Amino acid sequence: MTKAIRAKEFDSASILEAYPDMSEEGQKTVRMMLSFKGEKTWKGLQVVPPGSIADEVVDIFKSESDIPLELPLMIIFLSILGI
Repeated sequence: MTKAIRAKEFDSASILEAYPDMSEEGQKTVRMMLSFKGEKTWKGLQVVPPGSIADEVVDIFKSESDIPLELPLMIIFLSILGI
């Protein structure tokens, strides 16, 4: 899957209409989940030295896949540690 494929956007009203028996807590959770916009930058970049192999691997995964960047970063760290 590439970044060109986007998830269908839903509004909270259509989801809540689909589940009329949902509890108030469930409705509140759905509204909060749909209102979350995410971070503009990945906070993991704070631990990636610029120009390092980790930086190169993260850049490749960032541009070529939708795999969470934590996974390739941890693989690099574990490889460096010899685990």
